[in-house]
Amino acid sequence: MAKWDATLASIHGANGGGTLKILNEQIQTQDVTASAIDQDARLTNLRATEQALLGIMTKATTIADTLAVQTQLTTVQGQIEELQAQRNQLGDQAAFSTLTVQFEATPRTETTSATNGWSINGTIDDATATLVKVGQALASLGVWLVIVGLPVGFGLVVLLLVYRFYRRIRRRPAEPPRAPLW
Repeated sequence: MAKWDATLASIHGANGGGTLKILNEQIQTQDVTASAIDQDARLTNLRATEQALLGIMTKATTIADTLAVQTQLTTVQGQIEELQAQRNQLGDQAAFSTLTVQFEATPRTETTSATNGWSINGTIDDATATLVKVGQALASLGVWLVIVGLPVGFGLVVLLLVYRFYRRIRRRPAEPPRAPLW
């Protein structure tokens, strides 16, 4: 408790060069002593019941009696284990405490008004985004050229070759008929 008080006094005494101001303080405590005492009493009673059931078990003469006592014994032992786990958790809570401190500094208005919302990080982000968009546009253009441009270009070249071949055939003069040789 002494360390707790010293820590709180240290926080209240700090002024952070005049910029530290305590805006909100919440302190919550929970006394687990009463719960621990209650659980210790319940554990004592359950252990006494366990011992009594073990005594009855040694005196059981039939299988039915033995099974009935065993069922009760299993239930009591489960309750002991559960209660012991809860008791251990209370012991841990009593041994450890948590102090959470949140500091919030007052922003300096002269810096804020001088920058007018500009930040180097924002500019870097904008430039990077533009570069990515240009790269995406070039990649899209390449895809269109490969998928659409090559087949259409190939088709146009084939049509051009057919057209030229057709024009050559039409331009040739017809050969005069040859006289028969007989």
